[in-house]
Amino acid sequence: ARGKVREIARNGIAALAAEERTRLKLDEPLPRPLADALASELKGSHCGLLPDTAIPGLAAAQRYRDAHLADAVLKAAGQHGSAILIAGNGHVRTDRGVPWHIHQRAPDRKVVSVMMIEVEDGRTDPGAYVPRGPDGNPAADYILLTPRSERIDPCEAMRQSRGKRG
Repeated sequence: ARGKVREIARNGIAALAAEERTRLKLDEPLPRPLADALASELKGSHCGLLPDTAIPGLAAAQRYRDAHLADAVLKAAGQHGSAILIAGNGHVRTDRGVPWHIHQRAPDRKVVSVMMIEVEDGRTDPGAYVPRGPDGNPAADYILLTPRSERIDPCEAMRQSRGKRG
């Protein structure tokens, strides 16, 4: 629920009941390299416009979303034998997203991660599109390159909403 995610963003994982933290395996922090990479990604995805003090809360909310999605996938797979999750690239990362959380709770479960990444003009090396974790390993099992969609620069929209330019 959005309210719970907002509460976690404000107060951290401690906002969850102890039983839920334990069940979702959120009672231990992410290993430092993964936590640092997540913080860096969150800062970049918000165009560097958020104060550093906001990043830990966003990271906690992201971890909760991923753990909660992993919980739903595990329940569905238990009921139906398998399950498919269609989610954004941050959530399907094998190094810290939903697949990582599934592995923490069910290490023998087979998980396959597919990321869809838009191609960029002038960027012709497919290997250059592969996101990597802090250990240098690919952060997905497969990459599906798609045509680029035309849209307004989200950073410009964020700057305008905050009254900033440049």
